[in-house]
Amino acid sequence: MTIVIKAIGMANEHHRGQFRADGKTAYFMHCLKVAELLESYGIVQHNILAAAYLHDTLEDTLITADEIINGCGQKVYDIVKELTNEHKSKDQKHTAQIKKMHVASDEAKVIKIADRLCNVIDSLTTQTWSETKIMVYANQGLELMDAMGTIPDYGKALEMRARFVLRQIVGYNEE
Repeated sequence: MTIVIKAIGMANEHHRGQFRADGKTAYFMHCLKVAELLESYGIVQHNILAAAYLHDTLEDTLITADEIINGCGQKVYDIVKELTNEHKSKDQKHTAQIKKMHVASDEAKVIKIADRLCNVIDSLTTQTWSETKIMVYANQGLELMDAMGTIPDYGKALEMRARFVLRQIVGYNEE
């Protein structure tokens, strides 16, 4: 069994009973969308896809580090750990994410971009966030990508798409 298949099962199991902001969509569907978005941009490395499925498990479920390591390996755990928010206040969370993304692995960077893009698209399509919240979140996404520095070649098309969408939301005009 590949680590991606293991990660799918682990994410589905640990997110069971959790829902997105609309109260109807199973949270696991977000994990699936993040991985599918990565795949649609040709990002198919097993460690990245496995970590994409598990990216919110450490902060939102009772999964342990040992479960991730034993199921998917140390590398996947390390990526998931990079993506885990340890601060709960909005200000602390964003500041910590900026610091993390400045030194993040290439794998964590592309997952964070896909996660940000999926969240903003979901918020627009489900209308679960206020316009102000969406604008703040989009602007913070641009700040996160600026903090990332160099994006690996395999993630550049995804980054360009995310920047385009987020800039449209915040009303950024390029001359």
